[in-house]
Amino acid sequence: MCIRDSDNGVGAFSSQLIPHNFIDKEGAKRHIEPPEGNCVLVLGGVPVGGAQVASQLTQFLFNPVSANFFNLDSSHDHYPDSSSPDFMGGDAVPIVVIDATLSKPEAVNWVGRRVFDYSCYAREYWSFHAPMRFIVDTTDPYQTYPRRLRFGDVVEVLQDDGVTWRTFLVVRCSPSYQQDGFQFARYELVTSSVIQRFGMPVGMFDLFVLEKWRRKALRRESGRSFRSQFLRTANRKVEVGASSMVMSPAMQMGPIQEIDPDEATFGTFNFMPDYDPVP
Repeated sequence: MCIRDSDNGVGAFSSQLIPHNFIDKEGAKRHIEPPEGNCVLVLGGVPVGGAQVASQLTQFLFNPVSANFFNLDSSHDHYPDSSSPDFMGGDAVPIVVIDATLSKPEAVNWVGRRVFDYSCYAREYWSFHAPMRFIVDTTDPYQTYPRRLRFGDVVEVLQDDGVTWRTFLVVRCSPSYQQDGFQFARYELVTSSVIQRFGMPVGMFDLFVLEKWRRKALRRESGRSFRSQFLRTANRKVEVGASSMVMSPAMQMGPIQEIDPDEATFGTFNFMPDYDPVP
């Protein structure tokens, strides 16, 4: 095993030095956290005053590789991929959000995308020992001294084929102290299938909250489930029961992702301003 000192970044980050490190595979752990669901149903409402809702705003989002939502033939190009970490046995596992304060189609679509990206993609966690390297962020004018990796830093891990690099986020970097001349650390990383689309699966603060909820859910033995805890909202201005929302007349809303299975972009989301990164 060896360490190459560093490489230079590309483009706007050409002055950034990227240190290389080896991984001690002994004791390395890897696990995949399955999605909470594979489709999201969001119910909003158009208010007419006070707590009254005139009509219902509904949006449905789905993960095409997780379940056969369109009853496709097994020979179809977009038939669900059972080898995908997002696959949930082929059955629909819905997540329902009912919030009367979502009074505009844009708000319903935004919440749907946010909940979908949180809950409908698998996350892969890696944990291993490696030498603790110190970095200097050339884009940070306030950094004075080299620092170790911290929450939210982007790293790439070379896969077993010796060619492919995968992008991860650092969840934590914990120094390991021993009486020798080498400083090691325990690294915990996370990635998902949408990391390349966003650069990061979610924002740093949101990922930190999600990690806390995930660990808390693992310890919870009774009470609210993780899904209901995650989607619980406190609506102080408009209080409308779920049954009243469902019974309201529906307003027509167009899909925000490709729903034609014969299209190559089947399942791909349409560009959403103020949410998707500008191409």
